[in-house]
Amino acid sequence: MTRPNLNWDYLLDRLCAQESGISHAVALSADGLLIAKSSGLSREHADQLSAFTSGLASLTAGAASLMAADPVEQTVVDMRGGHLVVMAIGDGSILTVLALKGCDMGQVAYEMATLINSVGAALTPEHRDAQLV
Repeated sequence: MTRPNLNWDYLLDRLCAQESGISHAVALSADGLLIAKSSGLSREHADQLSAFTSGLASLTAGAASLMAADPVEQTVVDMRGGHLVVMAIGDGSILTVLALKGCDMGQVAYEMATLINSVGAALTPEHRDAQLV
């Protein structure tokens, strides 16, 4: 069975266009490679954010394992100017967004979860956009 060919850059742009306060988004594979990015991010910044996010996800997974806790589903880093929200997609893939300060974090999490639940299973490295490879 083949999976549909989704335009993840477009989906991430739509996620950023919602009124939830999300300014940028990246999707990355379990090994930290960029799969898709919103158009507001340069390729260089998207690659750097993917590498950082991969490391952060690894650290939080290690902490959960050490504490014999369930797998990490979401990590939030609060910064002076906003929030970095990292959410597991499945099979190790990750959706990361930068949300603006003062946004409704519940709405941000809802929008991310909605995207993941509707099309997250199709997010795999083989669907990397040709422009990103």
